[in-house]
Amino acid sequence: MSVDNQRISALRHRVLLGRDAVAPRITNRTLVTGEVRLRVTGEIDRDNAPALHHRLCDVLDRVTLPPTVTLDLSGVPLSDTAGARALAAVAEFARSRGSRLRLALASPLVRHTLTVCGLGPLLE
Repeated sequence: MSVDNQRISALRHRVLLGRDAVAPRITNRTLVTGEVRLRVTGEIDRDNAPALHHRLCDVLDRVTLPPTVTLDLSGVPLSDTAGARALAAVAEFARSRGSRLRLALASPLVRHTLTVCGLGPLLE
């Protein structure tokens, strides 16, 4: 990525996040078996959900997707409905690329929010 593209990407993230929002961290691992595992760390709320959606779709767009992509939510202590909507949009993006998004290791609180928002079928 060129320096100009990095600056544009950083500016876009600042605009999406606003000044005080902290973006969740995303760690990407592709296992020897070909499985893609993404780990999200940090709260997902209305202030950072759009940036999280953008970043996850960007990661999924750059890798060859297996039939199932696992999103490890063990590092997410809290998600609101905006976070659930962002994850639903990421699941739809993965589906459009021929893959299924599986949400794994969500805390009871996050699991409850996702279930109430209709994402129960994606939970592991």
